[in-house]
Amino acid sequence: MTSFLYSRLEVSTSDGTINLSATKTFQWSRKAEITAIESWRYDPRRCSVEGNNETIMEEDMESKAPTIIDLDAEAAKLTMFRGQTPQTTRAEREGSTTQLARYRDGLLLLGKSAGTGHWETHPEDELVCVLDGAATLDIVQEDGPQSFALSAGMIAVVPQSAWHRFHSADGRTTMSATIPGEHIDLDVDDPRTVDRQPA
Repeated sequence: MTSFLYSRLEVSTSDGTINLSATKTFQWSRKAEITAIESWRYDPRRCSVEGNNETIMEEDMESKAPTIIDLDAEAAKLTMFRGQTPQTTRAEREGSTTQLARYRDGLLLLGKSAGTGHWETHPEDELVCVLDGAATLDIVQEDGPQSFALSAGMIAVVPQSAWHRFHSADGRTTMSATIPGEHIDLDVDDPRTVDRQPA
């Protein structure tokens, strides 16, 4: 099977109107070809007509405003939480962590901490970027927990459902894109040894 992405945009003007059409071919094989075609006509003189494609297109454009975040400015508002343990509560970490925005089905989080966090797992991959300082990522693999050193400018993508935790002796500033999941508030070397009772 051969996969490729093909796109074409045609623009033509006449009498103050713009005609747009787009064609995308997503995948081709000997057995099947899937093609999606979108066409619309945009006339700036009639863009307020109710139920017209032009109105729908403009509403879509308005709803796609980006979320712009100044990470340096947001990090400057936070204080470094020192002495983090697996039992540390959110209330205790107040002022050291913030939710930046919603992202896909989850959250963008920014935090500053030193110490050892709890073991956790997420239903989807988690992306963690170390913005400042250094951290160690412990992650459970088939043969047991493995540790990976991370420093400023590095990104870790933690696979979905993998038990992991971060620790840092001197402190770190991290941003993560994540979906909340399970966690264990115990200081253990391997979370698989914990007998978790169903809720």
